[in-house]
Amino acid sequence: MQCPICQKRKVAKGDTICRICRRFINEYILTGKIRRQTVPMVADVWLVMQKLGVSQEQAVRLLGGTP
Repeated sequence: MQCPICQKRKVAKGDTICRICRRFINEYILTGKIRRQTVPMVADVWLVMQKLGVSQEQAVRLLGGTP
C-alpha cells in the first residue's frame, strides 16, 4: 500500500503512513515548529516539498491549506 500523504513510499504492515512522513509529522507538525493553517507560508510549503519529495499541492494539503 502506498503512503496516503506522500503517495511515493510503501507503508509498513500494520502502519498507516510511511516512516519518512511519520518522522516529518512528529518533528515539525506535532511539535508546533510548523503550524497547520488555511494559507501556509511559502517557506513551510517548500520545506515539506523538500523533506518529503511531494508536489506543491500535496505539501499545501498536508499543512492544512486548500490548493
